[in-house]
Amino acid sequence: MNILKHKMDRSDSSHAILEVDSRIRKSKKIKAILEQDKKLEKCKVLDIGTGSGHIAHELSKSVKNMSSVDIVDERKEKKGYEFLAVKDESLPFDDETFDVVITNHVVEHTPDQNKHLSEIYRVLKPGGTIYLATTNKYWLTDPHYKLPFISWLPRAASSKYLKISQKKEWDIYPLSHWGVKKYFAQAEVINALPLLINTDASDTLDNMSFVTKMVRRLPDFTLVLTQYLSPTLIYIIKKPANSR
Repeated sequence: MNILKHKMDRSDSSHAILEVDSRIRKSKKIKAILEQDKKLEKCKVLDIGTGSGHIAHELSKSVKNMSSVDIVDERKEKKGYEFLAVKDESLPFDDETFDVVITNHVVEHTPDQNKHLSEIYRVLKPGGTIYLATTNKYWLTDPHYKLPFISWLPRAASSKYLKISQKKEWDIYPLSHWGVKKYFAQAEVINALPLLINTDASDTLDNMSFVTKMVRRLPDFTLVLTQYLSPTLIYIIKKPANSR
């Protein structure tokens, strides 16, 4: 029964998780990380990939202004934030509009990652912060289709692997730590998982993999390894204050 419920709560078209409890835990995690870098009550925030709307709703309680965009409207919670539908990676906002932009497990579903990330950087104010979370390209299994090593392969091989094994189209565009660093070469890129472990929101990791739970027990000086060995990569990316 729980397996069936979990399946129903995940969108077939967008891969978005629509179940409320996990989304509230996720918002707690995002808030705990961002609060270590920003006074959120003074921030204008954009959430990319609205999904169920619960994350934007929960974060709206702590920020000055909350906006959210998505290419599909699958919202279950619509209060507390402004929602805009978009057609692609382009964002309908002026340059340097937001203090914080959140892209939470969106980039691996975005065919034009250059456009997605450049648009985020464009609408972010100088000195602003990006919260970016994505699946790790070099983790042992892909969390979307549960196949070992599929994201390690060249795209043509990954597509054939999934087609043969599950008769589905490979619609994931995974990133590695080195890929994130390359995209944001001019910004400060901070591995945020150690930041989370040291907050009262560390219990949000309890619903993650066994390996991630084990990472919590590592000595502080080894936590740098999480940017390579964690199934999920989480970053705070800081745009230089003098960026124009």
